[in-house]
Amino acid sequence: MIYINQRINNTENVGYREFGFGKEVTLDTCSYLIEIPKYEFINLMNTTYSDCIDELKKDDEITGEFDPPFPGATEYPSLEVFIEDHKEAFVEFFKIYFETDFLSLLFSNKNDPVYVINSVDNIEITDASVIVSGKAYKKDDIRLPKITPFISQKADFVPEMVASRG
Repeated sequence: MIYINQRINNTENVGYREFGFGKEVTLDTCSYLIEIPKYEFINLMNTTYSDCIDELKKDDEITGEFDPPFPGATEYPSLEVFIEDHKEAFVEFFKIYFETDFLSLLFSNKNDPVYVINSVDNIEITDASVIVSGKAYKKDDIRLPKITPFISQKADFVPEMVASRG
């Protein structure tokens, strides 16, 4: 379930910012909250998580070092164990590796979304759910530069269009 400004919204109305994700915008933002049952989250993310762990293991082999995902870890846990037994460490891991992957599994940017998720600011794991929240903006609020004609003072120069912000 996704809420934007505390109202339930259809996932087809929502996309995410692929380029510049998480960077501040000059637009008016609103809050969003995604609440997904924990078992659905695990099913949704399991392949992505496994692929990431495979890549991390390859890196570990190359460097000869293991960077534990949480203090005391001697191996990479299953996604279910990670979420259940090491919530705080998983939240940090998620922020580093999965923010946009998670959003891409939920939302299609091929539609013409009304709202665009700009950031993941908080992740909470409860006994029953994973809750992701942050800032979004309304796509219609994007202020594109106005195109205004510019005429050169030189007679041999052809007028051209230049962008100026208005």
